[in-house]
Order: sequence, then structure tokens, then C-alpha cells
Amino acid sequence: MDSVLASTLQDCYVMTTDGVGLGTLEQISMDTDTGELKHLHIDLDGEETGGFHRIEEGNLLVPAHRIKSKQEYLLVKPPRT
Repeated sequence: MDSVLASTLQDCYVMTTDGVGLGTLEQISMDTDTGELKHLHIDLDGEETGGFHRIEEGNLLVPAHRIKSKQEYLLVKPPRT
């Protein structure tokens, strides 16, 4: 994925590469020592998780390395691919 400003990702809709709609990006966690993005925290819009882990707050936790592209929405590869 090309470089994008983090501010353009806030409140972006997230779906998997196989077309499963997950929800809206709520926040991004990163390693403050390296600057590496760690996880996307997704506010689910339903029960479908696309195979990703749901955390205690009910949000979905998607590893940042699963990001595939940014269009009108953020596209992520599901865990099984």
C-alpha cells in the first residue's frame, strides 16, 4: 500500500478482500519506539468478524500488516489468506 496520512484513515469503513464488511476504523495502535503500525481497532457494524479477534471492548483487532489498500474504504486481507 502507498503511504497515506493516518488522518485519512480515521472513521474509514473496513472490509476484507473477499467482500466481508467489518465496520469503521476507530483507532490505530503503533509501536512508539519504531513507529511501526501494530493494529487497527474496528468498531463492528454487525456480528461478522472476518476471522479476526474480537477484544473485550467488543471491537475487532486487525493486525496492521493485513492492510491491502485504501480506496473509498480500507481493504484488509482476512487471516486465512
